[in-house]
Amino acid sequence: MQFMQLKPLILMIFAALAAALVGSSAMAADQCLSSDELALTARMASVMAIGASLQRCAACLGERYPTTLKHYEAADLLKDFWMAQAKIKGQSAIDRVDDLVRQAARNYSAGLSANCEACAKLADSIDALGSPGAASKLYDGELERLRELPAVVNCQ
Repeated sequence: MQFMQLKPLILMIFAALAAALVGSSAMAADQCLSSDELALTARMASVMAIGASLQRCAACLGERYPTTLKHYEAADLLKDFWMAQAKIKGQSAIDRVDDLVRQAARNYSAGLSANCEACAKLADSIDALGSPGAASKLYDGELERLRELPAVVNCQ
């Protein structure tokens, strides 16, 4: 007799769970970025990671730091960052991009400033940014790393 009284309650719980699962998968699909938004995200993550890494590498780079910093500034990477950010439309897309940029930048910068050898390689990369196509190559590399993040993999 008690089971019969609980049966409607159990059915309502299963219905609520089913609705939640359908809603969460629709929400996950809504969290996906277009390929253009993903490329802009990679650009922003690259700039953020390099800037943060460069700052952490100051001690390792020593006398080389001011020159590398000048090369970083001359490459106009911050301009690239702001231009990319301006192309992201809609608050929900901006929020998704912001989360991905921060996550990707943390992952990327961890290797860039891991030790003084990594800092020297970072400085070499920054010094080379003056050559044609170097920034695009940098952004393309970050796009490939970004595509490996679980949040992005789930959307592909």
